[in-house]
Amino acid sequence: MKEQSTGKNFIALSFANILVKVMSLFYVPIIIRILGDEGYGIYLASYDIFTLIYVITNSGIQIAIAKQIAEFSALDEQQNIVKTFYVGKRILFFIGLISSLLLLFSSKFLSNAFKSERSYLGILFLSPTIFVTSILAAYRGFFQGISSMSSIAISQVLEQICNIFISAFFAFILVNKSLELGAAGGTIGTTIGAFIAIIYLIIVLKRNKIIYNMTFSTPYLSCELERRSTVPTSKIIKKFFKYGIPVILTSGIQYVGSVIDLALVKNRLLVAGFDTSTSDILYGLLGKYKTLIYVPLAFIAALSSAVIPSIVKSVVLKDKEELFNKIKFALKISFLISIPACILLGVLGKPIYSILFSSQYSDGYKLMLYGSSLVIFMSIVQIQTTILQGVNKFYAVFLSLLFGVVIKLLSNYYFIGIPSININGAVIGSILGFLIPMIINSILIRKYIKFKSRLFRGMVKPLISSIIMGTFVFIFYMCFINIFNGAKVGVYISFGLSCILGGIIYFLFIVFLRYISKDDLEFMPSAFVKIIPEKIMSKFFK
Repeated sequence: MKEQSTGKNFIALSFANILVKVMSLFYVPIIIRILGDEGYGIYLASYDIFTLIYVITNSGIQIAIAKQIAEFSALDEQQNIVKTFYVGKRILFFIGLISSLLLLFSSKFLSNAFKSERSYLGILFLSPTIFVTSILAAYRGFFQGISSMSSIAISQVLEQICNIFISAFFAFILVNKSLELGAAGGTIGTTIGAFIAIIYLIIVLKRNKIIYNMTFSTPYLSCELERRSTVPTSKIIKKFFKYGIPVILTSGIQYVGSVIDLALVKNRLLVAGFDTSTSDILYGLLGKYKTLIYVPLAFIAALSSAVIPSIVKSVVLKDKEELFNKIKFALKISFLISIPACILLGVLGKPIYSILFSSQYSDGYKLMLYGSSLVIFMSIVQIQTTILQGVNKFYAVFLSLLFGVVIKLLSNYYFIGIPSININGAVIGSILGFLIPMIINSILIRKYIKFKSRLFRGMVKPLISSIIMGTFVFIFYMCFINIFNGAKVGVYISFGLSCILGGIIYFLFIVFLRYISKDDLEFMPSAFVKIIPEKIMSKFFK
């Protein structure tokens, strides 16, 4: 039952995350058409700086709330679940308020410090978002802790819909006054979208009487009917900092690297001989590459969120066998998604860029051709991070990622400054920046949990299936393009049909190679398992 719950949570969050990423993908060409590539580069720069502050204020406490609530849930301590939520919400209220004010008054300094003076208005407009998203983080941490992922999923979709429409509207209105103001207008929807998501989650809490049931009525989550003595507030706060600070450091170090990268990439492009306008355009190309890379990672983010409470419960209950099963499942799903995504992005990079960003900038697909393997490394590192955080090895994760960021920055400094490599050097740096932590984390998991991950052995069957799929996808695409004789609509149809046929081929080979076992199906929703024909089940799922 727990396994099916994990599977349902994964499915719900995956659907929401992919929907959010698809909406983001369609938003990118819209915002580029409104702002142009130069304006889009300014827009991205303001977001990179904002994201660093966002991660520092929100990520750690949200995961700390989720982790602590998951622990209390495993022990059936309802009163402490409620108290943890309220304490966490108050802490995030003050952290968010102070951080918003700091960002508001330091926006000019930050834009100058990171060599992106034109992003000043964007950072200014984003400053209230920190406060709103801090409150949102408290609610999402609560729902994640009690494993109610469908509520989080719907809130994410609502947030993104509001974000896209409102941001596009204000960007369109304000770009006529100046490019910088238009780029700033493209950030307004972020605040409003987060506010709408908070309202939705409050409605869910009140409509389902979740807090009421935990506090006064029939206990939620099948807990015993008794009021327990609550943990002291000071102890809850200590645990927040125990869990939150290393998570902030872990998440923050990656975004610190990204923000330093912003200044470093532009500076090294200037050294390589490009002017300021061209460096903004090239940085925009890098942003498009990152946007595409993060689409398949939406599945992995969903998997991580769904698995955290489950891993925490196994650790609290000291169920090592169950812990190992969940880790195997998480890694297997990670390979199942990231490897074919890597192959598809490499094979179909050019039509993807042409469809989303216009044929004028389809040369940006070369970044994808060289760097699609980053999807695999980032996916594995994300799952490894979840595993290590779940067993309280926070600082070990931080040190491995810190080492990766240092390697990435040094690599970028060297390669981007070479004129013939230029922006491609950022791709090389990113791959090294995740490959190194992946190797370190594998050693740490073996050391602390005694779990042998055997990453490369686990990749073999998905890799074989993906290579076969990629070969057929390329053949299908070229055949369809020739049939449509290069017509614009033919690119869309050829791309869609090739992906569908490739997906079918990939699935058939995964089943034929028996990559998914019957034990793995226990982690999936029962409704999904029931649709598999009995003949296939008996032959290929043993």
